Amino acid sequence: MNQDTYEKGIIEALNKLIEANNAIFDGAVGIALHGELKEWSDTVPDGETHTFEFALLKQSDDPNIKLLIALMEEIESMYDAICTLNGIDRK
Repeated sequence: MNQDTYEKGIIEALNKLIEANNAIFDGAVGIALHGELKEWSDTVPDGETHTFEFALLKQSDDPNIKLLIALMEEIESMYDAICTLNGIDRK
């Protein structure tokens, strides 16, 4: 087994975890914008952009968002564990 290839595989897997977390976050924001934040969202002019913080989603009472938050936290925990196991500085 080529160690360099193995380490590249780990880095690639970590990058996929980041991508997955970003996609889940986007999905949770979409749910919020059509649910709890719909009234606010309807007042935002087309083309205007906003940045959403994870802390905002964590305040949600929506059970679907709560499940997605739990999944994101689990992915982050696994990311940290893989970094620790392999002596990789967390990004």
